Amino acid sequence: SPDPTKHNWPIALMFLYYFITFIVLTVPFNLSIYMEALKFKNPDISGTYIAVFFLAMTLPGLFINNIINWFRNYTNVYSAIAITLGFILLLVKGGPVPLTVGVILIGLGYGCMQPVIYDKTSTSTVESHATFALALVMAMNYMAIITYPFILEILQDIFSADASYFPFLLSTILAGL
Repeated sequence: SPDPTKHNWPIALMFLYYFITFIVLTVPFNLSIYMEALKFKNPDISGTYIAVFFLAMTLPGLFINNIINWFRNYTNVYSAIAITLGFILLLVKGGPVPLTVGVILIGLGYGCMQPVIYDKTSTSTVESHATFALALVMAMNYMAIITYPFILEILQDIFSADASYFPFLLSTILAGL
């Protein structure tokens, strides 16, 4: 049982949330550039794909109890697999169907992991520190948003990588870890 006199910093959950947020940010931050580089018929519809991504991210929250009942302790594992498969489909460069399925899988995977991480955070500490612990974990969302472009640029420079393709390759590799 956690010590009620000490703040419990949920370091592992903070890192996990930062890590998965960093990975999935590739979709809203880079999809339009990627679609343009692929000579997609109409790269202007990237906003629609990004909206589908956010819709897919939102939907699991409506059914999270059912999802957890189906997948039990493997919810995060299956969610990580969905994110990885989604990025693999995006790398296929096969047109609108793989692109649509890919952004949906990425959104669904992330949308399932978020509430599970929040729940684990709130139950991993004493009740009087739950808000503090949740604030630490949720702050990782914004840390990922803030640091993503800088880290990505540094890595692109190190690897002399294509700015349109590299973010998706990197996220695929990281998601597969």
